[in-house]
Amino acid sequence: MKRKAVVILLILIAAAGCKKNTQTEKVKVTVTIFPLLDFVREVGRDRVNVDMLVPPGVQPHSFEPRPADIVRLGESRLFVFIGEAMEPWAEDILKSMGKDAPATLNASDGVKLINRSGDDGHVHKGRSNNSPAHYDPHIWLDFSIDRAIVRRIADMLSESDPSNETFYRENARIYIERLERLDESFKKALSTCRNRTILHGGHFAFRYLAERYNLSYMSPYRGFSSEAEPSPGDLAAIIDRVRETGAEYIFYEELLEPKLARIIASETSVKLLKLHAAHNVSPEEMKAGVSFIGLMQENLSVLKKALGCNE
Repeated sequence: MKRKAVVILLILIAAAGCKKNTQTEKVKVTVTIFPLLDFVREVGRDRVNVDMLVPPGVQPHSFEPRPADIVRLGESRLFVFIGEAMEPWAEDILKSMGKDAPATLNASDGVKLINRSGDDGHVHKGRSNNSPAHYDPHIWLDFSIDRAIVRRIADMLSESDPSNETFYRENARIYIERLERLDESFKKALSTCRNRTILHGGHFAFRYLAERYNLSYMSPYRGFSSEAEPSPGDLAAIIDRVRETGAEYIFYEELLEPKLARIIASETSVKLLKLHAAHNVSPEEMKAGVSFIGLMQENLSVLKKALGCNE
């Protein structure tokens, strides 16, 4: 009888331990790219365990998930991605997972995407009849869109972990205020620029940022893939624009060899500056703990220098 009581006691202790672990278990979240990683970290802090599918140093536009990545996704409670224009593989994988798929947040749902050719874009609701390659997926470079994404991340975490809803919503509020201050600093600084064209020797990425602050944007690339190559005519056009504007700098992108920017610089005698689109960061940047807002503040500094802005 005494032995039975001990066994029951051990079972009760184990059950209590399991209950405690359930209550304190972190929410496992998988994201695709760095801005989403940082947004989830800021909202979830020590209540989440967030994993980025695209390894540091890898260009997301050329990323294809491996079987191990799908296993990682299956172990997650939540999945956050940009949308069809950025991750054309995501929805097919989620469908193939069936009931084992995590809850998802498609960050571009309801966002008016910019058409690469300069059309007005469309409101993205899941899959569209048009090729996603026609639309610019770099929505995180509009900080007003980021604020909406952060709110939706807070909603998603609160639904998944309702006992910590106040925690998530307060963190989101604080981070949204930081994004608002960032937005205001860009508006103030970039309203005074003598040159109002961002000349970019990298892949087409900064249209959202340019439109947000009433700037023009030009890249010789017609696509977003890291394998895309500009035509001779597109290259000649940006060289002509550099000369027309009297620009002193050409921007290059992170993570890729700036061979095209160097060609433009050699033809026009301009200098090179890095403009970080923050799709991803290098292993060194990740280890150093860089943040999305920190990268954008660095971008503002180089934009002010290149465009001749006076605050």
